[in-house]
Amino acid sequence: MTNPTDDTVSDLIGFYFEADAPKEAVKLGSSLQQWVQFRKPGDKEYMTVQCYSKVGDPFVSEVKTFKGREVMDDSSPQIAGKKLSAQNTAEKAKKKESYGLDRDSGQYGVFDSNTAGNHVIPCLAVYDLGRSIVADDAFLGDYEFKFGARFFDNDASTEFKTTGSKDKTGSFVLPEADLGKLYEETVVEDKAAITEIVNEKSFGNVQETFINNKGTKSDKPEDKDTPLDIHAEMRYFQKVTGGYKVYDSSAGAEDRWYFNFKIEVPKNLLKAGEIVYQWISWDETTQGIAEPNVGAVACKTEVGNPISTEAVQWFTKQNMACSGDEVQNKKWFMQLSEGKLKTAYYQAFWWNTVNYQLADSDRVVVLTDGTEVAYET
Repeated sequence: MTNPTDDTVSDLIGFYFEADAPKEAVKLGSSLQQWVQFRKPGDKEYMTVQCYSKVGDPFVSEVKTFKGREVMDDSSPQIAGKKLSAQNTAEKAKKKESYGLDRDSGQYGVFDSNTAGNHVIPCLAVYDLGRSIVADDAFLGDYEFKFGARFFDNDASTEFKTTGSKDKTGSFVLPEADLGKLYEETVVEDKAAITEIVNEKSFGNVQETFINNKGTKSDKPEDKDTPLDIHAEMRYFQKVTGGYKVYDSSAGAEDRWYFNFKIEVPKNLLKAGEIVYQWISWDETTQGIAEPNVGAVACKTEVGNPISTEAVQWFTKQNMACSGDEVQNKKWFMQLSEGKLKTAYYQAFWWNTVNYQLADSDRVVVLTDGTEVAYET
């Protein structure tokens, strides 16, 4: 996982596990351990990553990392007959070498499988390299891999069911830096037709909505600790558009739905690192529909860090309002975890950073006392 638009940002190495197993093998409350070992040919030591899930409780997931010569397959004396907490305690990796959890709890839930009678249990382990990968990076190259999954009745169990150990060779290579080549289609735009179904504008009171945002007096260094003078009449403005785009069969592109979010706020209200989370939900009201179209999409951006932009999606009815029980007092990535897709079908083209960074707006509002308020969006 790389940040190709910024050479100063650390790249991440990730292992994504996904067990697709009969429901009787992954009962709620049982323990699942998905694992991988890898080393370069000729190396004596393995790196081993274990991704642990408590089925039905994503908040107790855990990643363990080991470094040593022990082959940690099912027959290993460090695995066989041992409960989870007692496995290979002598070769636990140092903290700086260890993989960890992703912050999205949706990566550790339980989902219905496309295979009848099965559950899917994903688990994501990530490691921050602390640097940006370059062409001659020592980490890159050919590797030997061993991997599998083990199913325990609970954390204290020493017996387990297993998928067995599988061996594979592969390579870590320098990622493609031009993400447009990976995700964007080369199409003839004049062969597309757009039908807009949402075009809504709204506004609200800054003091009432941005309760915890103090802003800064200006963008001058000497004013960085002086709060913005937020007047009672200051407003913010939001616009949401959406619809679907249909391509001619000769255009070489798939039809798609889209949503565009835009919010304008008084200049210097938002500080670097603050999260802007815009969303839309829908609920089909047509009578007599057996499976009404319901769902929601959110777009998360971070001020000053446009490459962290991401889309979030649900296929179920959601109460997205700030007053909702699954929204209040929760971090943005912990909100509404029930029904959230592991990977959204909607994409935020975050590598086109100009679309997601704070920029000056043409809007200028004159307050009743004559104060001119410039805006940014």
